[in-house]
Amino acid sequence: MLTIVVVGAIWFIAQPSPGQPFEDYQADGYQLALAAARESGRPILLIFTAPWCPPCQEMRRSVWPDDRIKALQAERYLTVTVDARSPAGAELYKQYFVIGTPMVIVIDAHENLIGRWGGLMDVQQMLSFLNAAVDVLADPMNAAANPMPDQHVTGDQNKGVS
Repeated sequence: MLTIVVVGAIWFIAQPSPGQPFEDYQADGYQLALAAARESGRPILLIFTAPWCPPCQEMRRSVWPDDRIKALQAERYLTVTVDARSPAGAELYKQYFVIGTPMVIVIDAHENLIGRWGGLMDVQQMLSFLNAAVDVLADPMNAAANPMPDQHVTGDQNKGVS
């Protein structure tokens, strides 16, 4: 009985808190995520965010808590949350040419870009984006015929996001 309680407690603690993306790694664990991606074959979902970013906070409230998003992240991706305030995060912002948030990037284990989306996404857009990235990785030859949904943000509310 004690084993069940301990396992249940560990599972509960490991679950993402409400409003947070399912997170395998922080920015300072990027190299560990790459090693895990090479071993598992899973792509990496990079979530670039900042506490002062209103669209990031909206996604924190409305997108990341969705059970379908969390399940897809947990089953198909290694997720790295990249906060602009951390030194490791700042390096990843430079490496991936992120000049605005929110930005969601999918890479493979060799750091090849699979897809990127800048700006606010709703749940359906995120599901489409994440599923399309998995499809591209599963059948790269079909990627040319069915490219990833891509969005380049323009307009006053998202200045600086490409």
